[in-house]
Amino acid sequence: MKAIRLIDNRRRVGRSCFENIVLSVFRVRAGVAHKCTPWIVLAALAGGAFGCAPAAILAGGVAGAAGVVWVKGSLEETLTVPLDRVHQAALDAIKAFELPVQKDRKDKMSAVLAARFADGKHLQVQLVSLAESSTKVSIRVGVFGDEARSRRLLKEIQRRLE
Repeated sequence: MKAIRLIDNRRRVGRSCFENIVLSVFRVRAGVAHKCTPWIVLAALAGGAFGCAPAAILAGGVAGAAGVVWVKGSLEETLTVPLDRVHQAALDAIKAFELPVQKDRKDKMSAVLAARFADGKHLQVQLVSLAESSTKVSIRVGVFGDEARSRRLLKEIQRRLE
């Protein structure tokens, strides 16, 4: 297998996880491979040696407590509450932090709320109805995630559902 397969940076279908990570590590511009940061190389090596799971953990980090999971910059939890109630609680929590709501879209299966913090970081709350009385909540702050702010918002949502 040639490592020069990196030149075709547009087509990722049919490639292994390792090849996709290598594509992220080396960007080919004008025929020259530019190196990225060393931790990405470490993730690529872990992906090649042990499959995709270690690379995903290195790239995003996984931690969980009492059903709350931090995955790739997003805080996720499944609540045993209908979507409508979680949506209203999330909207009230965002307003309680005095964040201007930029997007509020909802249907019977999902909802998306977006706001912006004073420091410019973007907030996105995604809600997905898993069953009549079960909703998956996903909170992301900024590009890479801010676990402390995400957890504060989740606690406020849970408090409003009590």
